[in-house]
Amino acid sequence: MHSNKLGWHRTNELPNGIEPTFKPEVWHYLKYDAVQNISYKGILECYEQGNQLLNGYKAELVSVHDPDEYVTGAQNQLEKEKRYNDIIEAYCALSELKTQGEVKAIGVGSKDWRMIERIVNDVNLDWVMIANSMTVHSQPQELVTFMEELQQHGTIIINAGVFNGGLLVGEDYYNYKLMDPL
Repeated sequence: MHSNKLGWHRTNELPNGIEPTFKPEVWHYLKYDAVQNISYKGILECYEQGNQLLNGYKAELVSVHDPDEYVTGAQNQLEKEKRYNDIIEAYCALSELKTQGEVKAIGVGSKDWRMIERIVNDVNLDWVMIANSMTVHSQPQELVTFMEELQQHGTIIINAGVFNGGLLVGEDYYNYKLMDPL
């Protein structure tokens, strides 16, 4: 079974020496850039592009990825509400794909578990990927409670980034950010 984290759309190849705008502090030396494309139409475009990039394979597990970053990128409260509505519309598109038998399961991937909690209140998800929130360094009780609720509802939980994006395994990063040497 193949999966695809949707919401980022690959753009044209970058010229030599040009760093991507897509998370440049983390993803150095990417050959292509990416832009967030979260909406009903945007998520379908990401799905189609992802399937093309899978070279004959088809994603059966899909998610809206980084919805937290999409919302926090808004300039004001009105735009935040519009962007959250875009996320809900993206899930409408993914639900249609599931109803048509094109995908088997729908989820979400986010570093902010509270965004996952908000989405779960509005959308019926099969799985969630919680990144950098439940780690060997930090286990907030509110998140433990939320995860127990997800489990009671039969929602599959994928815990990602359990080493805080590098620091706890000897890297210079913590939660995907380069640490400031003291």
